[in-house]
Amino acid sequence: MTDRKICPNCGKSSRIFHREICLRCHERQLTAKRLAELESSIKPVGEYNGLLFSLYLAYIRKMKLRASHGHQAAKLKEILERSKIPVITCWADIDRLSGTYQLWDLPENKTGCAFKKIGRMLNGLGILDVSWKEGKESRRQDKIMTHLSPKVASVAKSFVNALLKKNRSQRTATLYLEHICRLEHWLHSISPDHGLMLLSKPDFESYLNYLREKNYSKNQIYSCYCSLNKFYRWCVVEKILVNNPIAQVSINKPYRSLEICSEADLKALSAYVKNSQTDPSDALLISLVLFFGFTIEQLCLAQLVPTNGDQMRIILATREQTYSRRYKRRHEHLELPATPAWFLKLQQRYSHYWSERYKGIQHISLRRHLFLQHNKCSNTPIEPSVLEGRLRRATKKALNGRSISWRILHSSCGVLYTRYQDASILTRLGWSSSQASQYVYVTKKIHSPLTEK
Repeated sequence: MTDRKICPNCGKSSRIFHREICLRCHERQLTAKRLAELESSIKPVGEYNGLLFSLYLAYIRKMKLRASHGHQAAKLKEILERSKIPVITCWADIDRLSGTYQLWDLPENKTGCAFKKIGRMLNGLGILDVSWKEGKESRRQDKIMTHLSPKVASVAKSFVNALLKKNRSQRTATLYLEHICRLEHWLHSISPDHGLMLLSKPDFESYLNYLREKNYSKNQIYSCYCSLNKFYRWCVVEKILVNNPIAQVSINKPYRSLEICSEADLKALSAYVKNSQTDPSDALLISLVLFFGFTIEQLCLAQLVPTNGDQMRIILATREQTYSRRYKRRHEHLELPATPAWFLKLQQRYSHYWSERYKGIQHISLRRHLFLQHNKCSNTPIEPSVLEGRLRRATKKALNGRSISWRILHSSCGVLYTRYQDASILTRLGWSSSQASQYVYVTKKIHSPLTEK
């Protein structure tokens, strides 16, 4: 062991141990050599098993290799040489394989499952569903079902299927299940013989009082009431129950207001995104959230369409669907406007920045994601928490150290309304006027930095 020196391989200051390189680089070289030996010597049961092993190696090779990757690859090789893996079609198949083989990267923490890494690769190739969150919500629903009594679980599963047939999101179905499960547990705590199908009006009023004692907010209580009311109404329609037990209970919808940015903050943000010297990635992120009203989840899965002109075209990963008669279908292919002039220049700067970044990364996924990861060498989709942190840092740069990223989305449609009177940017992107104006006309409360804690 010697004093700290600059490693010629990674360029970091560390202790030089072997062959004039640091221990971490030596570990990566040994792991890479072991992976090459495993790849050349594998004899899988069927061609599909060999494809899965290739996908796994492609995933871990874009990471900083560790010795644990070599151990995990050796165990996966044994499994693929011994057992024939059925064709993977959804995230539920990945969860089943993960639970069967328990092949963790770090067994003590149960993290880094080999089959989940394969699932991310299949997702990038477009084989699994685009929305990995929907698969996550589906698995969460199955977990909630296990906490319900068998009879209620059967009814709740039919209710969830009815919601999904009406194009409700998986997250909405999970929220309804959570309220159903919470109510049943409370009823069983009062009496073991008391069930969800035997609920009465006094019982439900007592349950609402219980939630108030637990310091639930008015919005949470109202959400619980709406979810349970819809569930019991569905039970009456399906003739599972004769009457809706909470039909006579009424709760007023809580008053809603949005806390938006102050005029000074909006001017500072506008000046930041119009400045040609700012980071184009940060400026475009703020612009899409502030002036267009995109959510973090939409931008994580948004794709960039190559064009010959200066205007950018993006693809949203959201499905085209209609929730009710009031909402029109959104378009998936969106062309960003060429006006004002500063926004067109920003698109040109970001297109050049994105092209340079895209050339230097490994193309694991077939999708050309709009926002690329900074610290990884592949084009896998960015996590929502990572992009949210990037937005937070961008607002700090624009506002001299203050972060108001969560208020920007609340402010976006207010800006559109005052400039164009009808949220025309949103309608140009495919939003119906009624959908845009439900944000435009909500009462807004100006945020003052003086009251910020």
